[in-house]
Amino acid sequence: MNRILLILTLFFLIKSSAQNTDRSRMINIEFVTIHKDSIFAIPLSVTEIISDSQRIGIVNGDFDGISRWNICSDKIVNNKLTFRVYAINCKPFEKEYLIKSDSKLTINLEYGESEFRTRKERNAFINKKFGIPFCGTNDMIDEELENADYRHCDGKIKKHNEIPSDKIHEWEK
Repeated sequence: MNRILLILTLFFLIKSSAQNTDRSRMINIEFVTIHKDSIFAIPLSVTEIISDSQRIGIVNGDFDGISRWNICSDKIVNNKLTFRVYAINCKPFEKEYLIKSDSKLTINLEYGESEFRTRKERNAFINKKFGIPFCGTNDMIDEELENADYRHCDGKIKKHNEIPSDKIHEWEK
């Protein structure tokens, strides 16, 4: 009887400690790039995201100036991310943010000397600066998404088409 109580106590302690661990979780970051002195969105930005001096992501903004990014919390060192933002006809921007949970940020850019002035120059900039070739057609992008591996914070890896569309935000490419 004492052994059974000892075993039950041991199982209870193991189960309790497992519930108290701080698991890795997916953090969703959404940010919009706008002109500093107005409310106008700046489209097609390129954002390099850095944690502890290491690049951990590159995000392309859409035509509305909106960028979305998912990252496992265990990749963020000391809850700090540095954003380096490049945009058409805007000065390069760099700022460090404290990120502990899902976040929505506004990045205020200033017009001025930029790394690129047109969409074509932007694509060449991405290739030169980050070594990422830029696909030109939607078919290539769709095929790339279908064949890409996505990683969840718990370590699981799946293909894009294996993940329900309402859960894709919980995975990183």
